[in-house]
Amino acid sequence: MYRNYEKAVSRVMDYLASNNYTSSIVYTHLRCYRLLKEYLESKEMPYSRELALQWLDSVAPGTCNSTFKNYRLALSRVNDTFNHHEISNTKSAYEAVQNYKHLNQWCKELLDEFLVALSKSHGSASIQEHRISASRFLDYLSRCGVKSTTEINHSIMRDYYRNDLHKTQKVKDHYNSLIRHFLMYLADRNMVRGSIPLTLDKFILQRLVLIHELPPSGREAFYVTGQPDCMNASEFHSKTLMLGNTYLERHRYSATMRKAFRKTWNELFVFLEANGLDYCQETALYWAQYMRYYTVQWKTFRRAVKIFEQFLNTGDIQPEIVYTYQRDKAENLPEWCRDEFKSFIQCKCREGLAASTVQMYRSSCLRFLGYLGQVGITAWDMITPEMIKDFHLSDPHTTPEARNAYAAKCRGFLEYLAVKGHIPSTLKLALSNESAARLDIIRTLDEHDISAIYEFKAYAKTGLQLRNTAMIMIGLRMGIRASENCRMSHGNRKPFPSNRLRRISF
Repeated sequence: MYRNYEKAVSRVMDYLASNNYTSSIVYTHLRCYRLLKEYLESKEMPYSRELALQWLDSVAPGTCNSTFKNYRLALSRVNDTFNHHEISNTKSAYEAVQNYKHLNQWCKELLDEFLVALSKSHGSASIQEHRISASRFLDYLSRCGVKSTTEINHSIMRDYYRNDLHKTQKVKDHYNSLIRHFLMYLADRNMVRGSIPLTLDKFILQRLVLIHELPPSGREAFYVTGQPDCMNASEFHSKTLMLGNTYLERHRYSATMRKAFRKTWNELFVFLEANGLDYCQETALYWAQYMRYYTVQWKTFRRAVKIFEQFLNTGDIQPEIVYTYQRDKAENLPEWCRDEFKSFIQCKCREGLAASTVQMYRSSCLRFLGYLGQVGITAWDMITPEMIKDFHLSDPHTTPEARNAYAAKCRGFLEYLAVKGHIPSTLKLALSNESAARLDIIRTLDEHDISAIYEFKAYAKTGLQLRNTAMIMIGLRMGIRASENCRMSHGNRKPFPSNRLRRISF
């Protein structure tokens, strides 16, 4: 009674095995056919499509959605085999496992070599997943007319990502991770460019800039010629690997920042190879700033470029350096004063001054030179005492102390220029100091405050309260300064100067 049904089931199972379906799919089909046969035996009736659908309806309430769909597919396949002796209803979700038999010969040979190499370190389940994903990818290449791995470029990778559809993003990411493994195998054998495996990343593809697709007005800024510090994109990538794997961890960068820098360098490497560019600082910084149209993290991109430049120039990195995102005002100085300004700042650095002091010299001199440019000065011999006085009066600081501090720095710059012979030695006298009498209102304790202190003393009981009371009373009755009182409370028994002990009548 069930001989024809069992033959149909056998044909379906052979079909699954020949098309390399996963073990979970095979097991689900077998369980479906076993349960259906038990149902037919309980009814004592031969197989028919109507009875199969009745059984499926009966088990639906206690079956999860995915299992129910697999049962329905299994019944559809066995019905095709039972009536037509072939399976014609293969779903698109399972087409990937059949791609291998449709591949071109060069694709099959390439995939077979990859799977043989993979079998040395991976199990059968992992090999099966790689076969499915790589077959799907190679089938797409064949349909696009690609005849060898050398024709795989970044545009094809971007189009594949856009056209490759999956049920969920999670499934898509999993397939892409397997394909990246296959592409890394090809890159290690120089069959594709080194950046191709990195391209298949949803974040990199969202920000991938192909210069030839930009309008003409936006292309020129990316091309830099005649730069002495240019290097091949592959050499740049190898240096970033060394920097990311060794130096970032040596300087105790957090795992988050190490990951962010590595991803930035990889993305820049993809951009360079995709557009046939060499690495140079100017191009890299422009690319980092261009990323502000795609992500709020573009400042991290710029910082990664700066760190690489520091490593390239010095052989190490200095985490304490803070990079600014504004153009240095010194670069905007006119030529007649730029060199003397830089040499003056270098002189101050050689004197061993603190970084904050050197920075104050920079800001003071830049403000002074900026003012000279505003009034039309184009040479040192055009500076007059009246101009210097007007500059001092235009100082935006509101206190005499701040004005004097900046004036002193500018006066030092004028002395430097006088030694160099650019201006008269007396010109610095036009930049005078300001002084102003200042009255400070002294705050004293009134009777209410003193009464509150004595009231607190009367109720002090704990050790901390007694200590605080003693410190307050010493200051109140003996006039000892706060710093000396604190020193005494910390156990420093160094005697106080006699003139600090001023006894007040009780």
